[in-house]
Amino acid sequence: MFVRSLRFALLSCLLASAIGCGGGGVSGNGSTSTVVPTITSVAVTCSAAWISTSQTSTCSSTVSGTGSYSSAVTWTVYPATMGTVTSNGVYTPGSAGSAYVVATSTQDSTIFGFYTVVSTTPPTQQWVSYVQAQANPIQSIDASNTDVSDLAFLEPLLQGRDIVELGESGHGVAEFSQAKIRLIKYLHEQLGYDVIAFESSILSTYLGNEQSSQLTPTAFMQNSIFAVWSTTDVVNLFSYIQSTQSTAHPLILAGFDVQLTTSYEGQARPGIFQQVVGQVDATYAQQVFDMDQLFVQNQFQPAYILANYSDLKTKYQALTAFLDANMTQIQNAYSTRPLFPSVVRQAAWGMSAYLDELEDMALNGPTSYVDGNTARDAGMVTNLELLVDNLYAGKKVMVWAHNAHIMHDGLSYKDACMGFHNMGSSIFAKYGPRVYTLGLYMYQGSAAWNGGAVYTIPPASPVSVEGLLHTAGDPYVFLDLSEVSGSSDDTAWMYENYPIREWGNYMYQGEMIVTNEYDGLLQIDTVHPPTYIQ
Repeated sequence: MFVRSLRFALLSCLLASAIGCGGGGVSGNGSTSTVVPTITSVAVTCSAAWISTSQTSTCSSTVSGTGSYSSAVTWTVYPATMGTVTSNGVYTPGSAGSAYVVATSTQDSTIFGFYTVVSTTPPTQQWVSYVQAQANPIQSIDASNTDVSDLAFLEPLLQGRDIVELGESGHGVAEFSQAKIRLIKYLHEQLGYDVIAFESSILSTYLGNEQSSQLTPTAFMQNSIFAVWSTTDVVNLFSYIQSTQSTAHPLILAGFDVQLTTSYEGQARPGIFQQVVGQVDATYAQQVFDMDQLFVQNQFQPAYILANYSDLKTKYQALTAFLDANMTQIQNAYSTRPLFPSVVRQAAWGMSAYLDELEDMALNGPTSYVDGNTARDAGMVTNLELLVDNLYAGKKVMVWAHNAHIMHDGLSYKDACMGFHNMGSSIFAKYGPRVYTLGLYMYQGSAAWNGGAVYTIPPASPVSVEGLLHTAGDPYVFLDLSEVSGSSDDTAWMYENYPIREWGNYMYQGEMIVTNEYDGLLQIDTVHPPTYIQ
């Protein structure tokens, strides 16, 4: 959507300058035919997409067409205030920010291509000195390390903050999970946090927590959370959760996603809906079972979603209304499981957001569904609020999710996969000083995509947040942002849009004002993919 709107804006500007340039035609007596040269496309690439304001980026164009067309182009910069480009395509930035280096066909001025080049203020020695002086080195990310003195700096930072959000710039990073598990154990054992809430289904995690004593750690994990975290690292967290259940301070597993998360949940949920509804109406319970079972079997079939989207939304909304209307009777039937009716109700309620996401994905593909992301995160907001304000009121909650879901202002973060109102925006707006949000990033190494394929993470540019954190010289670096008093010569980079990579990949590099998004940053210098448990 962004590229289409940008192309329209650029086309409008370029066409405005081309009006009055004349038309074309074939002259003659009609006795011969002539193939009219036609330009079909112009593609642009540049040597560097991210540069400092003192550098240049060399761009080239590839013109395609039919007949004896011309490959000549004219180069421009949009907006013009962002810099200059020579006739050979060498772009020089005029200031920090994003520029579109545009190549327009000289033969057909309505055909053009562009490439985005972002220029950024290079780091100053004062910035580097600040990071080196203020960063807290973490000695270990091994959760079995009993010496936690290196984490003692967290206690004053987290005073009065009963919601700690632990992010990650990619799901397939072993060291992210290791670091978060160590933090979770410290927060639970030393600072009294009670709940770990995953970016996974509110129902699957509830069921897993309820059944944990009957399961192996692996089954507990795989029944509860997304398979992207089914790893030899994360299973240690689930073993730890089990070990706390017989203590005076058990760690509670919860979730806040609206998506169906595990195969176990898909198998169990139709029967759970039937059982709960059946406490009131056995006939309707069978109808609900049939509907939900059919949905579970076909949820990833675009044709099914598009054909049944409106009907399914109506039916799941009716199911939610039924549960609300009969909640007292249902709660009485489950008096020994007081949270269960509310969780089941929320699973039914969340289907509207999940269907919105599935419809958007069916229409636009898995890589460009802003409306679907917005719907999903709105559902996660409501579920997380339910955990904090109702189901686990008075308890201290830790959140495990991707950075994109927890950052404080998803709409202002500029990268290829954001640009939507994320969960963290609403959570921060509602709970404010009660929240501490920690973004996790990586400097170099390798990681795994959600499907398990391994990819390389080249060292981050020196002109980036990761490049600055790397100057601290430690393998694990924690930089607090919450107590920074404002922009100065030492901290100016925190208050301007500065390059940063989600997934550790330049394809997802964006710009953010880090103090607007996080209370702290934790960088792992060198990362590796996890070992998955099938």
